[in-house]
Amino acid sequence: MTGRTSRSAQFALNAGASYLRFGMNMVIMLALTPFMVGRLGAQDFGLWSLVFAVLGFVALMDCGFATSTVKYVAECRGAGDFERRNRMVSTLAVVYLGLGLVGAICIALLAAFFNRVFAIPAEQHARALAILWILGFRNVILALPLGLFQGVLFGDQKIWVVNIIQIVGNALYAVLTVLTLSAGGGVVALAWANLAAMLAEYAAYVVLAFLLVPGLRVSPRLADRSLLGEMTSFSLSQLVVNVAALVRLRTDPVILKLFLPLSAVAAYTVALRIAEAVYLLTKQGVNAMSPVVAMLKGEGDEQKIRFVLLNAAKFAFVGACLPAAAAASFSRDLLTLWVGPAYAWAAPTMALLVTAMWLSVPQMVAAIVLVMGGHHAFSARAQVVGMVLNVGFSLLLVRPLGMAGVAAGTLLATIIGDLLYATGHACRVHSVTGVQYLRRVIVPGVAAALVQAAVSLTLRAAMPPHRLWEVALLALPGMGAALAVLWLGFTDPSEKHLVVTRILRRRAAPAEPHAAPEG
Repeated sequence: MTGRTSRSAQFALNAGASYLRFGMNMVIMLALTPFMVGRLGAQDFGLWSLVFAVLGFVALMDCGFATSTVKYVAECRGAGDFERRNRMVSTLAVVYLGLGLVGAICIALLAAFFNRVFAIPAEQHARALAILWILGFRNVILALPLGLFQGVLFGDQKIWVVNIIQIVGNALYAVLTVLTLSAGGGVVALAWANLAAMLAEYAAYVVLAFLLVPGLRVSPRLADRSLLGEMTSFSLSQLVVNVAALVRLRTDPVILKLFLPLSAVAAYTVALRIAEAVYLLTKQGVNAMSPVVAMLKGEGDEQKIRFVLLNAAKFAFVGACLPAAAAASFSRDLLTLWVGPAYAWAAPTMALLVTAMWLSVPQMVAAIVLVMGGHHAFSARAQVVGMVLNVGFSLLLVRPLGMAGVAAGTLLATIIGDLLYATGHACRVHSVTGVQYLRRVIVPGVAAALVQAAVSLTLRAAMPPHRLWEVALLALPGMGAALAVLWLGFTDPSEKHLVVTRILRRRAAPAEPHAAPEG
């Protein structure tokens, strides 16, 4: 097997495992969420969601070192310098032990004010603090040092191993959740089950890292202070991106609790999970563009990078509209049939969130083009701008519009921060005018989404769905109409020829599944 074929096969294995993990996670999420809501009730489920959101901010104590782990392990693997890798990893191990200790102190301080700051009802005070500490160990105190070995596996290109471990870990969590809640356990017992599943998952990372990564050694004696400065400078830039991204994704439930009851947090969380599923489904494919753009940058092929910025964004944007338009069109049905009629009132919020996630897709591609092209400083700045806009609009609109106002704030931040500011800058860097980008990327996606929504809403009015599988069935004609609009109205003859020839080539050569891809 040639080097290129080997890399292609490894990429296919890693990408396939990522999609398998994502699919399994979606199945588990779809099955567990209504079960948890029904067993815990809106108040305890809202408390569970709030604690997870708050701890997400404490987990920022990672400080971007997770990305450093992947980067330096991969670099040392390429250079064959296992001694330097071991010194890097050992240094990071010492850093992570210190961060875990600081995380414990932060959770102790948070526990002193948590109930008062978030106006937790008196009958839930004890449960709130118990969940905070248990999940604090799960998400921060233990996760930081043990997560190092996940990064080592990832950096050593054992991504498929990481995905398999996560699939097994999530399945274990699902089983423990069902057993715990079915036996009458409450939200505190559920937290213990979550911690147990996490320990099993992270123990597998540790064991397999030493078994599968050649020559791996981790010891305090190998820690090298001179390497810390190099890693810290890179990590802090990534920290800015992580903070901004996390604030954008996890601030909304916190803002809601400051103005609305826990029942609103629970309803918003359910709607947000569906919207995030649309976002993550698209992200799996878009992330695969990163090494391609990096390679093109190394070759100095500006024309092909520009091609990625326009064409890859177009097809990703239209592809994302298929699940997004379906979820928005059937939002009330999805909520009612998934978690119950009591959550149908969150349908407008869900539609706004799904739309925001869909409109962020062009920025996903633009961010990859910018970061891999050496413009990572601007990408971090753009994330901060989006974060400020999201929080500002949400605070401004939550009082007059309630839960839907927070979702509308997310949508406005996406349009201004992601589409206009970040994607606009990528266009200027690569000499693409706004009119070109609108005509090439935005118009095809919007046209396809509008046609799909029109078909789906018409079918929904004529044949209201009564089961989740009926929603999926009714969504198919709209998706087909969207693809037809893209193919007939917005696909160039050269693109059609490329698609057709690739399909014919695959059918004509079934005996060569491992051949290196062309182009």
